[in-house]
Amino acid sequence: MRLSQIWKPYLTYTVVLVVCMAGAGLALHGVLRTTLNGQFQDGVRTLTLVIARAVPPGVAPASLEPFCRTYQEATGNRITVIRRDGLVIGESNRPSDALGNHTDRPELKAALNQGWGMAIRQSDTLKLDMLYMAHLLKDGYRVLRLAVPMEKVKAMENNIMLLLSIVLYLAPLVAVVVSFFMARRLTV
Repeated sequence: MRLSQIWKPYLTYTVVLVVCMAGAGLALHGVLRTTLNGQFQDGVRTLTLVIARAVPPGVAPASLEPFCRTYQEATGNRITVIRRDGLVIGESNRPSDALGNHTDRPELKAALNQGWGMAIRQSDTLKLDMLYMAHLLKDGYRVLRLAVPMEKVKAMENNIMLLLSIVLYLAPLVAVVVSFFMARRLTV
């Protein structure tokens, strides 16, 4: 068999391989994104529950704001305590009296109705996409809310996708080159 007779099946094989790998890469990217977001949300929910157990009793911002700042330093996440009526009574980033009413926040509404609330949206204060996780405290009067930047998830996703891309797209390239030289060796 001559080398020119190998080109047609070789090119067909190469095109099919590249298309399949690109499709697999897109499918894996979707699964990876869904899995990472789920794991991230589970981790933030667990962290919210742990911090909720430590919230001091009472509604005085003088006691809640130092608590929020301490836990922000420990976790790197924004911590807010909100009364049932939407008034912020504890905040890690700014004085609570400088913040408006939060009754319109979807995560607060869900927490008041179901005990837990979650939303991914842009922060009015920080202008960043954030994951908000809210938990109704045992007293039924206050909600603890954590705000975590979505850049953390995007950074993890980008790192994993880079590695996955290298594997997915380098492997077929190596296979194509090896198969070409093997076919050439067989025909000579």
